[in-house]
Amino acid sequence: MSKTIWLGVALVSIVAVLMPGCKGSPYYKNVVMVKVVPTFEGPLPDKKEIAKIYYRTQVGLALHIAEIDEKPVEDILKAAQFDTSKYKYSGFYLLPGEHTIRIQGTTRTTSSTPIARYTSASTTTVTARGVSLLTFRAEPGHSYYVDYEKVGKGSDLVRVIIRDDKTKKIVSQ
Repeated sequence: MSKTIWLGVALVSIVAVLMPGCKGSPYYKNVVMVKVVPTFEGPLPDKKEIAKIYYRTQVGLALHIAEIDEKPVEDILKAAQFDTSKYKYSGFYLLPGEHTIRIQGTTRTTSSTPIARYTSASTTTVTARGVSLLTFRAEPGHSYYVDYEKVGKGSDLVRVIIRDDKTKKIVSQ
């Protein structure tokens, strides 16, 4: 084989070893697992008997759950012996019943005034920061997520909501 082909094979081998996610990669050891954390003590019941709440990541949405039933998330993680150096949490398991969730963060909405089909004359971005306190009834086997929606047509104001993941219905606003 020519030197160019050998060089290409060697380069591909080196890239494969150093790419994140490959077994030989030094980054492979730093992969963080994502888990759902229980908000209650004791063994985890069947998932059909409990509910789950999580927050989605999307452009313009930086909301996170700060408290559940007046317990700060840090205390919930500590009680669950959750190792934040090894894992990230994506949501929380809840027992059925009424829960109050404190949500903090920012929302960003962008609106534009079109002058042609694919261009806009002006663009406005509004960022809102704040805290929302929402109460809802968690049903067994259901998943819920924190979201937001615009208030009124053409408005840049938003409100934080909790939706049922399956039905997409708002359960708290």
